[in-house]
Amino acid sequence: MKNKFVCGICLCLWIIQGAAQAQIRQYYHKDPQSLLEDQSTIILDHVYKTLDRYPPDTLYTNERKLALFSLDGIMHDTRMDTSMTLKNYFKYVLDRVIDSLQSNKTATGIRIFKVYNHGFIIQSESVTIAIDLVGSSRHWYIDDSQIQKLIDLSDVLFVTHRHGDHADAAVADMFAKQEKKVIVPTGLWEEKSSNYIHLRDSSATITKDIVLGNSKQLKIKVFPGHQDNVPNNIYAITTPENLTVMHTGDQANKNDRSWIRELRNEVETDVLLLHCWMPNLEEAINSINPRLIITGHENELQHSIDHREPYWLTFNKMKSITTPYVIMAWGEYYHYK
Repeated sequence: MKNKFVCGICLCLWIIQGAAQAQIRQYYHKDPQSLLEDQSTIILDHVYKTLDRYPPDTLYTNERKLALFSLDGIMHDTRMDTSMTLKNYFKYVLDRVIDSLQSNKTATGIRIFKVYNHGFIIQSESVTIAIDLVGSSRHWYIDDSQIQKLIDLSDVLFVTHRHGDHADAAVADMFAKQEKKVIVPTGLWEEKSSNYIHLRDSSATITKDIVLGNSKQLKIKVFPGHQDNVPNNIYAITTPENLTVMHTGDQANKNDRSWIRELRNEVETDVLLLHCWMPNLEEAINSINPRLIITGHENELQHSIDHREPYWLTFNKMKSITTPYVIMAWGEYYHYK
């Protein structure tokens, strides 16, 4: 309850500022950008009011779907790409995650936060794990003071591959400076300090135990995936509570399909964090056989609009999937028990 109350205050303050401007502006003739920004501010306010009323679940109301589809409209309008509306929106999204991590730590299961793009934070009773977290060096919308707060609340960072929407050297260094481990593919940031752990074998799965700064231990398996020819680690991370989350990174290489078909025999996956545009989607899901799917990578703003994967397209792709799945907006979380 506290989380929703505080986040509601943050959003209300943001909207009050927009509303004050709207009271002054009654007409937008010859000022289309201001119209678009004020319009988007009002839509975003209503989107998150709706999402809070219909929170993430494996059952979908039309109201929740329409709220997510409204985000598609804003994020696919390139005229908004340099707007303060989106910068304010990112502040609100990250504040939601920070506040919830601070105030409502789970005592059972894991909470999975969708931060941005395919970046997630996984919180169990004993550990908090960040995956593919990026900051202002990749997106001007993001405030690094908020990223610092997320790092303060996290125990470890995993990076799947070198592409800038997943790997941010500045964010990784912020983790390392706090003596927190950074798990990356071999070949990425090889010159970095001992806090970086490079894991990659092009022909075999790596199994390793990682002891964190809080003395808690993660069991991880690293599968040698690829995005085209770029090494892409698929991580299966098991928390001290014995719950396993797999993150696909940007897996996309047909030559890997043969061993992906065997993944269900390699690891028992509770939650699969799946990029929504993964090729051979249904085959991959059946091969991994997770108990739950959470999609990511919708509306990556560094992509051209044809590859800013919209929520409506994710829903369309998931129609044939029988495994329970959750589709979230940035700043939301799902509690897997």
